[in-house]
Amino acid sequence: DRRGILNGELILLIVFRLNNLLVKKFNNKKLTEKELNETYTLERKIQNYKNFRTISEPILSDIDKITNK
Repeated sequence: DRRGILNGELILLIVFRLNNLLVKKFNNKKLTEKELNETYTLERKIQNYKNFRTISEPILSDIDKITNK
């Protein structure tokens, strides 16, 4: 089912990005302002998904902008 594949891919992208940020933080490296903003954006998107179980095109577009550096 397309939605299941989309949800799985989205979750993997979010986990990958958050893991990269955590590794940097655990290595005592400061996060840049951009990285902090990415974290907050991901948090908002995850919360929205959790609350409404929907992913709108603008949300997907926002996440794509974060993950496609």
